[in-house]
Amino acid sequence: MKKNSFILILLTLSLVSVFANGQEESGKNSNKVDEKIVFKVAVNNPESHAMGQSWKKFGELLESETDGRLALDIYYGGQLGSKTVCLQGLQTGVIDMYMITPSVLCDYGAEDLKIFSLPYIFSDLEHARAFTKSSEGVKLLDYIQTSGTRMVGLGYFQDLPRHYFFKDTKVTKVSDLAGLKIRSQSSSIDLETMKAFGASPVTVAFSELYSALQTGVVDGAEQPFTGFYSNQFQEVAEYMVLDGHQISPSIGLISEISWNKLSDDDRDIIKKCFSEASTYWDGLIDEAEVELDKAIRDAGVTVLEAENPEEWRAKVQPVYDMYGEQFKDTIAAISELEY
Repeated sequence: MKKNSFILILLTLSLVSVFANGQEESGKNSNKVDEKIVFKVAVNNPESHAMGQSWKKFGELLESETDGRLALDIYYGGQLGSKTVCLQGLQTGVIDMYMITPSVLCDYGAEDLKIFSLPYIFSDLEHARAFTKSSEGVKLLDYIQTSGTRMVGLGYFQDLPRHYFFKDTKVTKVSDLAGLKIRSQSSSIDLETMKAFGASPVTVAFSELYSALQTGVVDGAEQPFTGFYSNQFQEVAEYMVLDGHQISPSIGLISEISWNKLSDDDRDIIKKCFSEASTYWDGLIDEAEVELDKAIRDAGVTVLEAENPEEWRAKVQPVYDMYGEQFKDTIAAISELEY
């Protein structure tokens, strides 16, 4: 019972997580050490959720670092609206801070973030984490602002690998995917990946996925452990195959309007504290992975290893033929990264 509570409280994460907020005036050119700045943050998850806890930690770190001069006013549980509302608020300065997945930011002009959607671009979770901490990862954060989004990247919260799961089809070989109807994310790379596997991508709203699996509208879908368990897909899916085709982060953002009011020293403090909060997040997620692996199996889901991983990677080569030239330098940096 204790473990189940821990899982439900800390680990119910999905890539649809959204964060946002608005702030009081700061002033880039104002160096008043005693001027208190409160950033209004909207978090889609409850405070007890791992994401909520990590934003809370970020706020504690900021207050500790500045003796309370910088602080967060966090609105948990999606109180400040949908991701569209929050992103618009971020662009207009009504909201100060927010968190979203890279694929969503692509729709706001930061198209180079599609790199995170490429299948098997990272070997494992540690590889993905190493990239987000590398100079190339930092460049992508800087790119968010220079691409004209009117947002500034603060850092990454790296989620667990995404795996395929199925209502009643046992899949271990990549050839087993042929002909299956699989719910896909809506990005072009995700759709092309599904086609490369020989599967039929189906667009289903995430809120309708549970019933779509129940009724056979789709044969399968994909989620990290966190999203799988928190949305109770273990009730409608018999099989999961650990292929880890995508390991994508969520990105912490601050409104460019809010950012431009801050002194350089305050900017440095914010990024430093966000980095420390990201490390705290990693600890929660590492613990979650172990607990959720067991919980999913205990719920009756048959969890299988992907056979011949090199065949899975070879199957998606057409996706790299299509998008590889656009990202060739970053792909090379990821491939050569030592971690």
